[in-house]
Amino acid sequence: MSNRAAFLLVPALLSLSFHLLGQESTSQPNDGGESPSGETIRLVNLLSFRGESRLVLDSQIIVRNIVSGDIIPDIKMGAGSHHIQIEPLSGASPIVSQNFTLPAHANVTLVLTGGPTGFSSDKSKPNPPTVFALVPPKKLEVSKTTGSPSQPQKSFCQLLILNSDPRGVLQVNAKAEDQSKTLQIASGKTELLEPWPIAPLDLSAVLEKPPEGAEGPAELNLFTPSKPTAYYCILYAPSATSSVRAFYLQADSGRDLGQERIDER
Repeated sequence: MSNRAAFLLVPALLSLSFHLLGQESTSQPNDGGESPSGETIRLVNLLSFRGESRLVLDSQIIVRNIVSGDIIPDIKMGAGSHHIQIEPLSGASPIVSQNFTLPAHANVTLVLTGGPTGFSSDKSKPNPPTVFALVPPKKLEVSKTTGSPSQPQKSFCQLLILNSDPRGVLQVNAKAEDQSKTLQIASGKTELLEPWPIAPLDLSAVLEKPPEGAEGPAELNLFTPSKPTAYYCILYAPSATSSVRAFYLQADSGRDLGQERIDER
C-alpha cells in the first residue's frame, strides 16, 4: 500500500470545537520558513505509531520526536505549496508524505488522523493516514443578542464539527441550553453549528454502521466554549474497533494553545 497520506482541504465556512487527545508539545518547534504576509501553521497530531518519528516540513526538521496528542503551534510558512512528512527515525518509509497549499494571509490547522497503516470498517482495505486542513472562518457577529431586562444578553460561538473517522457516517447529537441538533456527517465532511450558545456542550457521536467487534458508544467529554469565537470539534477513532472520540480546539488561538487543555476519555 502507498505510504502517501490522503490530503483533504476542509472549507472552513465556520469554526469547530473539540477535545484534544494529548497535550501541547513540550518540544520547541523550528520555524518552517519566512512568512512575510503572516501565514502560520498549527499542527495537531492524532496519529499513533510505534517508535520515534520526526515532523519535517519542506525538508526542514520542525520537531525531532512527535507523538500522538502533540500540538505544535505557530510554524511560520509562506503562502504557496509545501510538503509535510512524518519520518520514522529508524529510516523506514515516511508514515505521511504529502503536498499541501497554504493560502495567503491564512492561519491553517493541519490535523493528522488515522494510524501507521490506517484503517477502515473493512480491515482488508485499510485507509491511509489522512491530513485535514482547517482554515478559520470569516468573523461573524455572534457576541450579542438583544434581550429584555428579564432575559439578559447572550453570547454565542461557532462550532465546526469534522468527521475524521474513516469508518463511515457518524450520527451526532449536540445540545446546549435550549438548543439541540441531530446531524449525520459523512467521513471527511464537516457540519457547522452557529450561532451556538456559550454553554456546556453535551455531545454524542456513534457510527451509523459500526464494524464487528467495535466498542460500544462512549460518553464524550463535556466541553464549554469560553468566548464568542470559532471552535473546531474533531471526531476521530484511535483504532478500527474503538469508540468515537472528540477533540476540541479554538480555531484561531495563536499562542494561547496552552489554555486549551486536553482531556481523553
